[in-house]
Amino acid sequence: MLFFLYLSALVFQTGGYSADNFIFGSKFHFMICVGFEGLQFHAYHGLYDEEKQLGNHFEVDISVEIRENDHIERINDTVDYTEVYEIIRKQMGKRVDLLETLANNIIESIWHDFPFVQHIDLMIRKLNPPIKGQAKASFVRVKRGRKL
Repeated sequence: MLFFLYLSALVFQTGGYSADNFIFGSKFHFMICVGFEGLQFHAYHGLYDEEKQLGNHFEVDISVEIRENDHIERINDTVDYTEVYEIIRKQMGKRVDLLETLANNIIESIWHDFPFVQHIDLMIRKLNPPIKGQAKASFVRVKRGRKL
């Protein structure tokens, strides 16, 4: 059973077949994932004056998925992670009040530059958020997909 759960998390189907059809040779396509874990930035996102003036430390994790291509031999056949980093860096430099807005801006920019990307999983953590209690981080996680 674990084998099927793992496969169904990694395999995307065409033609409306179920994961059980994998055994019987149905047509599936696989995804390639490119991403970062723990990108670090100092930025000025937030609602409160102290956040706008002093800024805060942020960490970003991102996973970008494309349909597997049998002939990935050039950088143009996949997602160039240096360009993904530049998109995130530029968006982190544009102050917004909400992390949700920032996450959506990053995703839209990636989709604009990489129209073949199908799924994005993005997490933005604000380290030591300005609350009365203690927290290592607050975060927003956005998962978005589209059919091409």
